[in-house]
Amino acid sequence: MKMKMKSKVNYSLPDAAHTAILYGYAHQGFVFLQLILKLFFKVKDFKYDLNYEFNKYYINVEIECIFFISLAKIIYICFLVFKNIKRKDKDNDNVKISQPV
Repeated sequence: MKMKMKSKVNYSLPDAAHTAILYGYAHQGFVFLQLILKLFFKVKDFKYDLNYEFNKYYINVEIECIFFISLAKIIYICFLVFKNIKRKDKDNDNVKISQPV
């Protein structure tokens, strides 16, 4: 499954030093998030915009994410699952259970 993600974060803290420290942590957080997402998806496009302002107090987060799913792959996987279920049912019918004497 492929994925495309865009995010925009606007934030501000009352102290300029705290704003600057959070800016560094936020960049590392986005890199970590990208690594986590790569474990589960093929990340086609990962963009983030991090904006800051000094001496105010607010946070605004916008996330836009699109998943690309192949319908043919889903149908093929369902076919394989049903085929295996049918085979297991057939194998269970052929097994004879012996009664203890």
